[in-house]
Amino acid sequence: MFSDNPELRRIQEASLNILRTTTEICEKNNLTYYLCGGTLLGAIRHKGFIPWDDDIDIIMPRKDYLSLIKIANTNLNSKYKLEHYSLCNTKKEIHTHHVQVVDTSMNLIRKWTKNEEIIHPWIDIFPLDGMPKGMIKRILHYFHYRFWHNCMQLSLFDQNINIKRERPFFEKVIIKIIEKTKIGSQLNTFKILNKMEDVATKYDVNRSDYVCSFHGSYGIKEIIPKKYFDKKIKIPFEDRVYFCTAYYKENLIHYYGNYENLEIDRKQKHPTKLVE
Repeated sequence: MFSDNPELRRIQEASLNILRTTTEICEKNNLTYYLCGGTLLGAIRHKGFIPWDDDIDIIMPRKDYLSLIKIANTNLNSKYKLEHYSLCNTKKEIHTHHVQVVDTSMNLIRKWTKNEEIIHPWIDIFPLDGMPKGMIKRILHYFHYRFWHNCMQLSLFDQNINIKRERPFFEKVIIKIIEKTKIGSQLNTFKILNKMEDVATKYDVNRSDYVCSFHGSYGIKEIIPKKYFDKKIKIPFEDRVYFCTAYYKENLIHYYGNYENLEIDRKQKHPTKLVE
C-alpha cells in the first residue's frame, strides 16, 4: 500500500523497482532470499508497503549473500549499484555495514545524521548467520558481535549515527561526548568491519539450530530458530510475489508479538528529501 505522500511514494516506487531487479538476479542464479522485518510485516498486513515505510528489507543466508556481492554489479543495469564496504576504497564511501542496492538515478538528501549528504533510494540486504549451541553461548556471541558493531558505529559517527531519533537520556549524553571528543575518527573502520565479519561467520548456518541477523535492529530477538527458514513460499508485495519464510506467522510473532493488531509508529523511519 503506497503512501499518500507524493514524495514518499516516489521513493517507495524506486525501492520497489530495485527489489524487482535484485530478486530477479537472485532467482536466476538460485540464490535464496526472504522478505523480512517491516517489509514482511507490510506484505502480510497490507499486501505491500506499510504506507509510511521508506525502505525494503530482505535477508539471505550468508553463502547466498556473498554470492550476490560477487555477481550483482555485472548483472544490474547501469542505474543500479550494489554497495558493500568490501567494494569501497575509502572510509568516506562506506554508508552501511551490510549490503544495499541503490538507484543512482534518483538523489535524496539524508537528514538523520550529523552531516547531511546525497544518497539514493535503496533496499537493505542482510546476511543470515549461524549461532552456537546453548542459550548463554548464543547471547555471549551476539554481544561479542555488538561490541565490534558499536566500534564501527563510533568510527563512522558523523556519517552513520541517527541523531534525529528519540533516545534515552544516557544515549544522548554519550552522543554529545562523542561529538565533542571526535574519538571515532581515530578508529580503522575497515579493520573493524573485517572483525565483525569474522565474528558473524564463526558458525555455519547449515550446522546451527539457531540463526541470527546480526545487522538487524531488534537486539536479542534477532536470534531465531533456524527451522523458521526451512521452507519458503511466495507472497504478494504490491504488484508481484516474492519469497518469504513459510513460517512467516511464527517469524512475525517472534519479532512483534500480536502483529495483526500491532500499533506501529506512523513516522517515516529515515527522513529524507527528494532532490529534483
